Amino acid sequence: MKSYKAPTGRLPGHLEEDGQDVVEKWNKDSAALRTSITESQHSLSDAVELLLSKIMKGEDGASATLNAIFSSAYTPSEGELNNARLRKELGNPPGKPADAVGDQISWEQLLSAYGGEHPLWIISSDNDYSSKVNSKRYLNAYLYEELKKQIGKEPEVYVFETLAEGIEHYSEHRKTPVENLPTKEELKKIAAKELMERKEWGFSHGFPEPIVCFKCGEKKGFRGPVPKPSQYGGWTYQWLCNACHQWNDFGESYED
Repeated sequence: MKSYKAPTGRLPGHLEEDGQDVVEKWNKDSAALRTSITESQHSLSDAVELLLSKIMKGEDGASATLNAIFSSAYTPSEGELNNARLRKELGNPPGKPADAVGDQISWEQLLSAYGGEHPLWIISSDNDYSSKVNSKRYLNAYLYEELKKQIGKEPEVYVFETLAEGIEHYSEHRKTPVENLPTKEELKKIAAKELMERKEWGFSHGFPEPIVCFKCGEKKGFRGPVPKPSQYGGWTYQWLCNACHQWNDFGESYED
């Protein structure tokens, strides 16, 4: 789709003397359009300022929803933090080299809390945790072995990439199903929508171009992203370094 640049001038009226008033009409319509654009820009500026103020104060809708979730979050212990940092330094999954210590902390907290008394459901499309084969996700072998060692037996783990799929499976494996759950057909539609929204967000926002190459440490720019088989399993978007011409895999999931 081509972009449209608003006109900034007027057509000279003396060029039209046949009484059709095409030039005069265009000039009026153009002036009205410029006025409308200016008003829209001012309105957008006011809206952005209001939203940024709400976000800063945590009063926007998304923050209100997330606050309710994060209010019950567990603060990692010193031991969990140390283990997470060591995990990152050793390069053990989960997590990516360029990211902060986040996935590592979450996994260490899971290892501390999970005793294996019940099955474990993991809902994430992050290839740091699992690999997708024939539309089904399998927990990373390294993480599986850690769980097995932690609980002293084979863990019963289910991995799903959409909340709808995970909740449906969870409900089916409970003694009593989850109340007020949508129908199977509705859950399929919700899962499909989750995947589509994730794709649309990725394509509309794009993936931020890396600054430093992981392989050579240079800042010579990159080409990409290009979908390629990933070291994390499945396919990811990857960038080609202009300096060393090696691919950088940041784990950004690609779904065909």
